[in-house]
Amino acid sequence: MLRFAYIHGFASGPLSAKGLHLAEAFAASGTSLLLPDLNVPTFATMTFSSILGELDRLHAREETGTVWRLVGSSLGGYISAQWASLHPDRVDRLVLLCPGLDLRSRWEEILGVDEVRLWKLRGFHEVADHSGELHPLSWKIVEDAANHPSYPEVRCPTRIIHGNRDTVVPVEYSRRYVEMNRQLSAPAEMELVEVDDDHTLENCRPRVAELAWDWLG
Repeated sequence: MLRFAYIHGFASGPLSAKGLHLAEAFAASGTSLLLPDLNVPTFATMTFSSILGELDRLHAREETGTVWRLVGSSLGGYISAQWASLHPDRVDRLVLLCPGLDLRSRWEEILGVDEVRLWKLRGFHEVADHSGELHPLSWKIVEDAANHPSYPEVRCPTRIIHGNRDTVVPVEYSRRYVEMNRQLSAPAEMELVEVDDDHTLENCRPRVAELAWDWLG
């Protein structure tokens, strides 16, 4: 059985505008796009491992032999690639939207050295979720990230769509990912589509939906 799912990003959720737009576009082509909530166990206590575990549970609820085609956004793009790397028999195609690659080495760049030091000292950092509500995000997400590769080695056909004005995850990270894949002894089919947009991809949603469906449908 073939299933499609949208893997949302950090501080986002299953009802994000991007996910809903993609679900509507896929539905117009007769395909259901699942929108799981991956803020598990809670937004404040989630880690890379807990999110991957939730995908395992999602897979376990499906028929034996189910294969996934995933659209992952930002952190969800990284998670999609890592899950596909861990379970190549479960995922046969990927679309990654401004994927949050190498996040584990970028906390200081994103928050600043002093803020990261304080986060580690206190054990939490106040972060707003998709609704704007503040939560004490546990330091465990940083510790757990060290257990996962910065650039997952995928084996399935992968299309990356990245805004060339992205300041959250600069497009250079996706360019590097494509080059690293190219240098593997058995590289996956991987392509990068750069669009004139920022991290939200808000200004080119119809094109993103078209590119995603063209690759996955």
